[in-house]
Amino acid sequence: MSTKTGYLIDTDIIIYWLAKKYPQIHQKMTQIDESQIFLSSVTVAELYFGAYNSSKPDENCELLDELTSELKIISFDGKAGVIFGKVKADLKKKGEIVSDSDLFIASTAISQNLTLVTNNERHFRRIDGLKIENWTKP
Repeated sequence: MSTKTGYLIDTDIIIYWLAKKYPQIHQKMTQIDESQIFLSSVTVAELYFGAYNSSKPDENCELLDELTSELKIISFDGKAGVIFGKVKADLKKKGEIVSDSDLFIASTAISQNLTLVTNNERHFRRIDGLKIENWTKP
């Protein structure tokens, strides 16, 4: 297990943060050292899809360019791939479905010993070994 500690920020939390939807997210992001905040490469892909698919792609991509240059991005690797395969098989056996994108993100968090910060607790709570925090709650 990696000795890395910190937070892997899920796509929904980044969107809320950029939209200034929950002041407590901004508060948490400023309280935590930037070296402890990470994005998954899958989150980056989801964010850029949203930006290119929006009514203001240039403006939104510029915002994401700035964000992604400031935060550390963790790529999905072989270790996360092993975790992904096991978790997906375990969930399938239980008849529980989680989207592959969410599984890629969760597997990355587990493989890097990071806490996943998400508002999508319902899906992620089914994944054994995943540490979760929800920063939308005061």
